[in-house]
Amino acid sequence: MMVCSCTKKEEIEKVKYDDTCKQLLDEAQILVYLEKDITKDEIKAFEKEVNKKLQIETITFKSKEEQLELMQEYSENLEEMEENPLFDSYIITIKNKEGIMEAAKVIEGLDNVSSVHYGEYFVKECLEKGSIE
Repeated sequence: MMVCSCTKKEEIEKVKYDDTCKQLLDEAQILVYLEKDITKDEIKAFEKEVNKKLQIETITFKSKEEQLELMQEYSENLEEMEENPLFDSYIITIKNKEGIMEAAKVIEGLDNVSSVHYGEYFVKECLEKGSIE
């Protein structure tokens, strides 16, 4: 445990910050958007590769059709679209939360990945402060 040579108020703020960072990392997920024209076989291959390269806690596939249907429940304008602009995606939780940045880099390097997001700024901030034990 790190000792703080600071005021009581600063010490309380640091504890709150540390707790927030711990909660953020505990709940951290990686959102992966796949390439627009990906095939069902390529989706299966992607999931197999992710499971092979990383220690996955949970992995959930969301098709662009599912996502569009969900969005249409909230907006009538979306029903008039000729083409679905959304991407197939995965929500991934890894077992080693402190390894989320490295896991995201591994995923970015896989075939058929359009983009990867995991709350980069906040996760990096918490990990670099070294406040998580």
